[in-house]
Amino acid sequence: MAINILPTRRNLRFKLDPSKALNWHQDGRNVSQFLNTLSLFFPVGERFFIDSVRQYRDVVQDPELKKAVTAFIGQEAMHGREHEEYNGFVNDAGVPIEAQERLVDELLKAVQ
Repeated sequence: MAINILPTRRNLRFKLDPSKALNWHQDGRNVSQFLNTLSLFFPVGERFFIDSVRQYRDVVQDPELKKAVTAFIGQEAMHGREHEEYNGFVNDAGVPIEAQERLVDELLKAVQ
């Protein structure tokens, strides 16, 4: 028996405080910056995953798998949106997120 677990698209909006973009974690600035660095990979990486899955969506024949593909794309888009907003706060605080995202984008293009 197959177990169907579909990704759930959740349209969550986080109330982020831009003034705390560089020092928000309870364990201090170093942990905040480590997690901020991880966050810069998410929007570019999620677009990469979405594009990778989207190019096969039309060839998927199984209706349940087609639903899962559509749900995955929606869920990743929502998740990416929140990281983009947060990364904008980090960029505005002086960390060159946009330049770093371009490097991640070029890296992912090289492995396609």
